Amino acid sequence: MQVLFQKIVFTFLFICLAQVAVNAQATLPDFKFQDLKGKVIGKSQVPYQQYLTVVYFDPTCEHCIELTEQIVKNIAKFKKTHLLWVSIADAEPIAEFQRTYFPNVKNMTFVRDAKMKVYDYFENLDDTPTFVVFDKNGKRISTLTLPKVEQLYTLYK
Repeated sequence: MQVLFQKIVFTFLFICLAQVAVNAQATLPDFKFQDLKGKVIGKSQVPYQQYLTVVYFDPTCEHCIELTEQIVKNIAKFKKTHLLWVSIADAEPIAEFQRTYFPNVKNMTFVRDAKMKVYDYFENLDDTPTFVVFDKNGKRISTLTLPKVEQLYTLYK
């Protein structure tokens, strides 16, 4: 009887802890990064109305470059989201990436994370590129690592 009780308690605690872990990243965190000039940018400084897509990337990553080229080809399908490009790289490679692929695109912000806090703010950043999509209320609706471009723009209804 005691073993059965212990199993029930253990199962209940496991379910509770799993739910806390899921809910921990269910909303847009109060992040702070630096823009490419060193100014602190928090979530209130990132303008978005329908969707916010946080893009964890490396400006030298082949997968990031390939997917970025696909985004460029389909840029009109990204008009409902603001893309926040976050990298732990130095400012100059990020700036060069922005100049190369998105020189005149308004719905994007490029930031760097010298303190590597991005891993505290967002879960499942195991590889680049990873896209974390939030709706207008700051609710996370998807996290995609190495997605196809179609998987991204179909989220923006």
